[in-house]
Amino acid sequence: MRIEGFDVTYLSSYDGLPVKNHLPVELKERFKTENQWLESGYVLVAGAVGLEMHPTAVSRTLCTYYLDTQVEER
Repeated sequence: MRIEGFDVTYLSSYDGLPVKNHLPVELKERFKTENQWLESGYVLVAGAVGLEMHPTAVSRTLCTYYLDTQVEER
């Protein structure tokens, strides 16, 4: 799977979706949940489309993450 030009090879064995803490460092740092962006002083832009990922390899929970290009300062 490719995300933003990066090869993402570690996918969840549960459902084949990406695992955030196994993304390449340069990519992992660019993704946050909506609440994490809000806490950092940013809001989602209109039409922002998130990517569902597991936060860790052992988690079956899905979180929706947004790239830094999908937010703007409040």
